[in-house]
Amino acid sequence: MIKLVEKEHCSGCTACMACCPKEAISMCADEEGFKYPVIDRNQCVECEKCVRTCPVTNKQKKNPVVASYIAINNDKKQRESSASGGLFSVIAHYVLEKKGIVFGAAYDEKLRVKHIAIEHEADLGKLRMSKYVQSDLGDTFKQVDKYLKVNRIVLFSGTPCQVAGLRAYINREDANLILLDLVCHGVPSPKLFEDYKAALSEKYESDIQNIYFRSKILGHHLSTIAVRFSNGKLIHSRRLVKSYPRLWFAGFASRPSCYACSFKEEDRVSDFTLFDSFKSAGQYGFKDDDMGLSNVYVRTQKAIDLWKQIETQVTAVKTETAVTNKNDGDMIYESAVKNKARAEFWSDYGKLSYTELIDKYIPYSKKEAIMDKVKRVMVSTGLSKNLKIKKLLTKIKK
Repeated sequence: MIKLVEKEHCSGCTACMACCPKEAISMCADEEGFKYPVIDRNQCVECEKCVRTCPVTNKQKKNPVVASYIAINNDKKQRESSASGGLFSVIAHYVLEKKGIVFGAAYDEKLRVKHIAIEHEADLGKLRMSKYVQSDLGDTFKQVDKYLKVNRIVLFSGTPCQVAGLRAYINREDANLILLDLVCHGVPSPKLFEDYKAALSEKYESDIQNIYFRSKILGHHLSTIAVRFSNGKLIHSRRLVKSYPRLWFAGFASRPSCYACSFKEEDRVSDFTLFDSFKSAGQYGFKDDDMGLSNVYVRTQKAIDLWKQIETQVTAVKTETAVTNKNDGDMIYESAVKNKARAEFWSDYGKLSYTELIDKYIPYSKKEAIMDKVKRVMVSTGLSKNLKIKKLLTKIKK
């Protein structure tokens, strides 16, 4: 009988489902809302292709970092609407100009996070900004393969496990496939995200229009979650609004495999790796204007060639990989840390309401309440543009 990777190690990458020649594998959500492969034994022919394809249990060829940069997108509007320095948009723009396809995580009409394909620049905004939810890949891997087989350039952006899963599924060298992974802190529960949205809508008596997990309303260093409601209100720096990412950072909400991630290493299967640059700019004389900087790792000849094509669209300085890793690269190597009370949290889940859960597991301190009030005042008075004050608040926050 076919035995897939143990549940606690499964990242939900969908490679096994995509590669099954009999379509005998489906992805089904468990009690925490994370999807896992389920085999239909009546359809399975025991070919073991799924076992051979799994990126967790099979070694893959990894690409070392050959060049590293701190960089920003020269398009100010794109950078402002990006989580960091806007480098994904520059790379994606190049692919779209070549009549290629770009895959990335986007909200659907119900603010569920799914991977989608875009072909037009007008849709690129859907893929910008971080979405702190495990995205639903659906049949994305098969779509990628379909476009590659008709000689289209494809850029796929995702978490390291998703990129590794796609690389394993494609299982061939293809000059038209560009893989971009984002340094990851773990993927939170889609089910918990639904509860969070419902609690917000109830409290603020409005449907949610958008959720900005990395709003720059207070700048990049003090980036905060902000929620836009259909009634026009933009709410930030409030306890309930912050609760979902707080549960995640506190170690309650990530997928179990994230606490012992199989993809935490410097060498990766991707062509590019992108992540925040917070601490390295000063060492290289790069001005930090608090609107977001990106660390860019270039890994392959394909990536080197593409970088040369986009150099005029970015402002960049070459860096030392070891220095970047030390300053900003903790999550390149380190898995998310599981809270000791995580099992208790999920035991209470379903018994307690969402607000009761956050009251119990992430109580709101007086210091945090004061900090949030200060942030709201800063935005309302325009002090949020004062870099010195923001740097002071960042130190106090730590």
